[in-house]
Amino acid sequence: MNKKIKRNGFVEGTMIAYAAIVLSKLIGAFYSIPFYAIIGERGGVVYSCAYNIYNLFLTISTSGIPTAISIIISEYNSLKMFAAKEKAQKTARNTVFIISLAAFIVLFLSAPFIGRFFLGSDAQGDDVTAAIRTVSFCLLVVPFLSIRRGYLQGHAYIAPSSTSQVIEQFVRVFVILVGSYVTVNVLGKSQTAGVCVALTGALIGAIAAYFYLSTKMRANKSAFLPAPGDVVNDTTVSTGETIKKIARICIPLIIVAISSNIYDITDMKLIIVGLSSLDGFTADDSEVIASIIATWGPKICVLITSLAMGLTSSMIPHMVDCFVKNDRSGVNRRFNQAVGTILVLAVPMAVGMCLLSHPLYYVFYGESRFGPTLMRVLPFLRIFESISMVASMCLQSIGLAKVVCFTSVTGLLINAACDVPFIYLCNAIGLPAYWGAGFSSMLGYTVSIAAVLILLKKKYGLKYMSLLKTLLKVIMGLIPMIAVVLILMNVLPFTGGRLIQFILMAVVAVAGAVVYGIVTYKNKAIRDVFGDDFLRKILVKLHLKKA
Repeated sequence: MNKKIKRNGFVEGTMIAYAAIVLSKLIGAFYSIPFYAIIGERGGVVYSCAYNIYNLFLTISTSGIPTAISIIISEYNSLKMFAAKEKAQKTARNTVFIISLAAFIVLFLSAPFIGRFFLGSDAQGDDVTAAIRTVSFCLLVVPFLSIRRGYLQGHAYIAPSSTSQVIEQFVRVFVILVGSYVTVNVLGKSQTAGVCVALTGALIGAIAAYFYLSTKMRANKSAFLPAPGDVVNDTTVSTGETIKKIARICIPLIIVAISSNIYDITDMKLIIVGLSSLDGFTADDSEVIASIIATWGPKICVLITSLAMGLTSSMIPHMVDCFVKNDRSGVNRRFNQAVGTILVLAVPMAVGMCLLSHPLYYVFYGESRFGPTLMRVLPFLRIFESISMVASMCLQSIGLAKVVCFTSVTGLLINAACDVPFIYLCNAIGLPAYWGAGFSSMLGYTVSIAAVLILLKKKYGLKYMSLLKTLLKVIMGLIPMIAVVLILMNVLPFTGGRLIQFILMAVVAVAGAVVYGIVTYKNKAIRDVFGDDFLRKILVKLHLKKA
C-alpha cells in the first residue's frame, strides 16, 4: 500500500534529509573497495575520467535548478498561486529538456576528442571515449529527477525526496558491483567493458528513483492541490517570466559552481607549490597532502557535510514562506535554528574526529604520515563550510542569489590568495605547514559568512544572541566529553588491526556522545534548537518517555 505523504517540519525534515544523505554517502564511500578490486587500476582511471567529465556537464546542465524550482514552488504555494506553481514546473521541465538534450549531444559527439585529450591517442583514449558515451545517457534522465526533487522539496515533502536518494544510490552501487563483476569475471570481457556496464548504474539508479517519485506523486495527487477552504490566487505568470525567475536563481549558482570547480583545481596546485618550496616536503609529499585535503579527508567528514546538506534541503520551503509573508521574526528563527543545529550536532562531531584523528584515519585508509595530523583541522573546516552553505541557502531563499554569487566568489579569492602565505606562516611558527591550507579556507568561509550576517542584520534585523547562548551551552557539554574521550584513549589499547581499532574508537565515540548528550539535554541546548515537540517524539521512540 502506498503510504500517504505528509509535509515535514523544519527540524523533522532536516533529520530525514540528513539520514538519507549520510546513508547514501556511506554506500558511495564503501563500494569503491570491491569495485576497484574488480576493474583494476587501469579501469579505475577510465571510470574516474569518464565520471568526472560527466559531472562537469551535469553541473552545467542542472546546477541550481532543483534549488530554483524548490524556491519558486514554495513561493507560489505560500501565495496560493496553484496554477502558476504547476506552470512553473512545466516550464522548468521543458527548459531542462532542451538544456540536457543539448548537453547530451555535445558530450556524446565530443567524447573521442575528450578521451584523447586526457589520455592520448592510444587504446586508453578509446576506452575513455566508450565510457563517456555510456554515461552521457544519464543527462537525459538525471535533470528530470532533479526537477521532481525540487518540486517535492518546495512543498516541504522531504521524506519522498530523501528516500529517492537512497534508492538511487543503492541501485547504482548494486549495478556497478554486480554488473562489473559479471562482465569481467563471469563473461570474461575486458575491464573497459566492465567499466561501461558499471557506468550504466548511474542511469538505472536515476530511472529507479524517478519511477519511485512518479509513483509516489501519482498516488498522492491531492497533496499538491489546494486544501479545502484555501482562497486560490488565480494570478498567472507568463512562460517568459518563469524562465527569467529560474535564470535569476540559477545563473549565480552556476557561476559559483564553475568558480568552485576552477578553484578546486587551483587550490590543489597552490598547496603543492607552497609545500614543495619548503624544506622537508618532496613533490610526492605535497601531492599526497593535497589529495588528503581535497579527497580523502572530506570522505571521513561526511557526517558533518551531510548535516549541512540536510539543513539546506529542509529550510527552503520554510524560509521562503517567511519571506513571502514578510515574517522577519520567522526568517530570524529559521536561520538561528539552522545554525544552532550545526553548533549542537556538528561541532561535537568535529571535536570527536579531531581527538580520534589517528585511529579514525587508520580505520579508513591505513597508516599515513600526514592523514591523522590533517584530520585535526579538516573537521573544523567542514564546520565553516557548513555554516557558509546554510547562510548562502538563506540568501537564495529570500531572493538574494546574486549576493550569494558575490560573497562565495569573494571567499574563494581570499582563500586562494592566502593559501601559500598561510602555509609559510604555519611553518614559521612551528605548526604543521599544511595546516595553513585549512586555515586559509576557514578565513575565506569566515569572510563569506560575515558578509551574509551583516546583510541579514541590516535587511531583516537578524539577532544572534540566541546563537551565542547555544554555543556557550555546547562548550559546557564539550568539556566533560573531551575529558571522557581523552581518559578512555589513554586507558584502552589502541593497537592491532583496523577492526580492533574501529571497535575501540566506536566505544570511545559512544561514551563521549552520551556524556555530551546528557549535559546538553540538562542545560537545554538541545531543546532550544529542536523544540520540545520534536524532542518528545524522539524520546518516545527511544522508549525513554511515555507517549
